[in-house]
Amino acid sequence: MKTLFNVVRNILAVGGLVAIFVFAEALFSVSHYFWEEKEAEEFRLSSPNKEYDAVVTIQERGAVGSSTVRLYVVPSGMPFDKRNENYKYEVLRSNTVLVDKMKWRNDRTLVIFRRPQDRILQFDPIRYDLRDIVANQPVQESWRRVTVLIQTDESS
Repeated sequence: MKTLFNVVRNILAVGGLVAIFVFAEALFSVSHYFWEEKEAEEFRLSSPNKEYDAVVTIQERGAVGSSTVRLYVVPSGMPFDKRNENYKYEVLRSNTVLVDKMKWRNDRTLVIFRRPQDRILQFDPIRYDLRDIVANQPVQESWRRVTVLIQTDESS
């Protein structure tokens, strides 16, 4: 009887130890989502005719050098709010954007400069104005849009 008790006790101890490891792994895997800082507006540049704003945001991930930079093109004066439909579609996701060299070439063309070593995680060069979009219709030539160009130097 004592041997059976020892076997059951050892099985329960091993099971408890496994449960502690599983719980710790689950806590570590999920908790990094709660440690992330919220995305915050860092820089805003209005187009020459003040119709659009290029909005650069930064989200710190908690680890050194792991921030995510996003660029949105939105109607002018629209405050940064992720619940707003215009901020659901980023133009660029990267580890950096040289905001001091970002400029509007004209009312509908935005030029972004980056260093050759900078990583671009996602890029969508055409941003249609959501005010023109009609559900279940193909893209119309008359729709307003902003084109975003990425360059590594200011030569053009």
